[in-house]
This record gives sequence, C-alpha cells and structure tokens, in this order.
Amino acid sequence: MRTAGRYAHAVSGADERRGRLGACAGTLLFLVLVPGTVAGGVPYWLTGWRGGTPFQPFLFRAVGAMLLLAGLASLLESSARFAIVGLGTPAPPAPTICLVVSGQYRHVRNPMYLAVLAIVLGQALLLARVVLLEYAALLAVAFHLFVVLYEERALAARFGESYAAYGRQVRRWWPRLRPWHGIGTTAVAAVLVLALGCTPSTPSQGRTLLAVFAHPDDEVFVGPLLSHYARQGARVRLAVVTDGAKGPRTSIPAGKDLATVRAAEVRCSCRALGVEPPTLLGFRDDELGRPNDPPTGYLNEVVHAIRTVLGQVNPDVVITWGPEGGYGHPDHRLVGAVVTQLVQAGAKGVPARLLYPALPADRVRRGDHDPHWAVTSTRFLTVRVPYDAADLAATRNAFACHASQFSAAQMKDLPDWLDARLGGRVYLRPWFGAETSDDVFRLQAP
Repeated sequence: MRTAGRYAHAVSGADERRGRLGACAGTLLFLVLVPGTVAGGVPYWLTGWRGGTPFQPFLFRAVGAMLLLAGLASLLESSARFAIVGLGTPAPPAPTICLVVSGQYRHVRNPMYLAVLAIVLGQALLLARVVLLEYAALLAVAFHLFVVLYEERALAARFGESYAAYGRQVRRWWPRLRPWHGIGTTAVAAVLVLALGCTPSTPSQGRTLLAVFAHPDDEVFVGPLLSHYARQGARVRLAVVTDGAKGPRTSIPAGKDLATVRAAEVRCSCRALGVEPPTLLGFRDDELGRPNDPPTGYLNEVVHAIRTVLGQVNPDVVITWGPEGGYGHPDHRLVGAVVTQLVQAGAKGVPARLLYPALPADRVRRGDHDPHWAVTSTRFLTVRVPYDAADLAATRNAFACHASQFSAAQMKDLPDWLDARLGGRVYLRPWFGAETSDDVFRLQAP
C-alpha cells in the first residue's frame, strides 16, 4: 500500500513537472494565438500573401527574408526563455516567477515586440506590399503605448528596484551592443544573472516561502501575503494536507467528486495569487485526529508527509495555522501543531522561521456579521507584512475560485471583511519570539 510520504513525493514532483510543462504549454498557446495572429494571420488577411509586383528587386527580397527568419528565431528564443528560465508565459495572466534578463534581454528590454515587427516588415519587403508597412507602423505605436502605459508599470510593481535597475541599463527599443551583466557589482549578483537569468533585488527575490494549511481555501486567509511575495519574486509554495471532501458549503455530495472539485479550485486560487501549483497531500478531510490503532497512527502519516514536503521544498520561511487554528477547526489546529513539531525538532529542510497568521484583537469588531475567528493580542503580532491593491485584487480572484465553498455574496464580502481587519498589513506571530519586522525574510532566527 502506498504510504503518505510516497504520495507526497509523487504529488510534489508531479506539481513541479506540471508547472514547467504548464509554462511551456501556455507559452506555445500564447505564441499561436497572439504573435501568430498579429504577425501571421493579419498579414495574410491583408494580402493573401500575394506579391504586389513581380519586379521586386532581389535586394529587397533578400533583406525581407533575413528579417523574417531573424524575427522568427528571436521570437521563438525569447518565448522559450520565458517558459524555461522564468517558469511562466509572456501572457499577463500567467507571468514569469522572476524577471528574465538573460539571452536577448541583456541587449534590449522588448525583443519579442521587435521580433514581431521584424516578421511583419520582412513580409512587407518580400511581398512588396505597402499595406504591410502601414500595418507595421500601427503595430509599433500600439506596442509602445502598451509597454509604456501597462507593461512597464506592472513589471515595476512586481519586481521593484530589480526592474528599475535593469531599465536604467537596458534600453526599451534600441539594443545595446555589449550585453548587460546584472544588477550591482557583487559576484553573487552577477552569477545569478548569468546563470539563472533572474535578477536579485529584494530580500525575497530568489527565496522560498511555504504555506502549509489543512484545506483547499485556507490559503485565501493569507492571500494578500502570498500575492505580495510572489510579486516580489519569491518562490511561493502551498501544501494542502486534506482533500476537502467534506466541505460543508456546497451542493456537491461529500466524497471523491467534491475532492476533485476542490483540488481544481485550489489550483485556480494559486494561479490567481501568482504562486506555484499546490502540493495536495490528500489526507481525509475532518479525520486528522480520528482514533486509530495505535492512537496516533494516522496523524503520524501526516507528520511523515509534511516532513517529506519540507525536505523537498527546503523553504526559507514556513507559514501555517497557529494554535487557535483561525476559527478553531480541529484540522487547522492539528496541521499547525504538526508543522511546529517538525520545526522545533530541527527536521531536515525546516527553517527556524515559522510564523502563524492571525487577526489582531484591536482590529476585530465582535458583531453579528463577523465570522467567529479567534484573535491574537496585537503585541504578539510583531511581523506585519504590507500589501497593496494588486494583492487584494488577487485575493478577490482567489476567493472567486472556491465556488463550491463560498456564495456569490461571500466572494464579494469576505475579501472586504478581511481587508478591513488587516488594514493593509498581514499580521503574523513568530513562534520563536517577538522580533519586530515588516518582512518575513529579514527575521533573525534563533
């Protein structure tokens, strides 16, 4: 019979492979739908790929062919780099995990746009069609406006000083002859940029945060924090211990069908938050503390499975439920206790930075419309991580993924309720003390 540990290993490895395969598949789909339409479909619609004159000079045809081939090569290489290096796609809904600055991106910030323009111009010269030159001019204006008004702002918000430093050295459209070699002057920074194509800019860039929770949908409670660190370039992982097959707020009967639905929902939530695909351990919902022979037999399987995940992920920071378990669910309390047990035992791959998210007592109003969440005295919540409107929007989208658990009204109201109680900061209690900080990666562990 397969053990929980082996199951965790198989799921985690499968999620890693799915993440990379998903990035490749997403990038391929993007190439077909967007550049394929812009650089292939529209020119065909405009010209039928028929030449405008039979007397096109050979030089024009030769230059056109070179532009077309160079553009295709550039487009394929830069797109593949998004999937392989950045573990993401060029599409805004599925961005890369880190800022890709290797390959062509060392010379110019927007090689994909230039590649598409080269493909269109190449066709214009090959076919001797003025309409394609006019189309290329319109594309150039559209690309510039999109990059300036949206893309650069989004990248600056996601990667901060990392993108700002990159932008100061690498031009938007005009390639530099000598490749840029990275941010700063340290050897470590240069090696990271040269080897990985990712720019280290903040304490969270290149670090790993692992959230371990009991159920699919628990992650939305810390959604703003997960989105914040994902946007900062951290590797953010989620491990869900139970299958959620007994979720009460649904018309789907408890059991396998509901577990399948909830697994899809939490994957959707991870995409919304910009974090990596979840690791689903698949233990039975509402049964972590059930009597057994020996009494702790089933819970020991949980301990082994979580230990396996921690060893595989090797996180810098772990976040899980505190002793109150949010609103007191036994599975929440037990998962938090298991993770704490492994941290205090110094298990392999387990960092000393373990934090419990909580609602601050002085910000929670005990009213008829408030969920029955436990609170923590604010003096113990010494780590307060800021989040912004983009993180709150990502959390709203994550709530919307869990349609089997939340009504339409709850999907609208709960993010507002959470934001009102947090007030722009996610509050956490370090298990090892009361050091004050605004960044989980800056904590000095004992």
